[in-house]
Amino acid sequence: MSRPNVEVVRRIYEAISRRDMGGVLEQMAPDIEILQSEEVPWGGSYRGHEGAGAFTAKLVGAVTSAVTVERFVDAGSSVVAIGRTRGTVNATGAVFDASGGRATY
Repeated sequence: MSRPNVEVVRRIYEAISRRDMGGVLEQMAPDIEILQSEEVPWGGSYRGHEGAGAFTAKLVGAVTSAVTVERFVDAGSSVVAIGRTRGTVNATGAVFDASGGRATY
């Protein structure tokens, strides 16, 4: 049986695949904190639902992509999503396929 944290992260990815930002925010705590490497155009630290919206706006402004989660790892108080992201860079049209990526929640 899946643990509750894994189910929350699974629902977030399902909402992302539908491009349903309301559904994503519904699963996130009001004090959500998103930390993304400064090496990407959407990088930085984002807090709260407003910050999550700003993060998403920067991300979709920079790339058009689809995420495929291969598996979720229940790590107690954290959940690790392992998968692949495929898409294009909006500014250049360059195609990317990043596999083996991990996101920890």
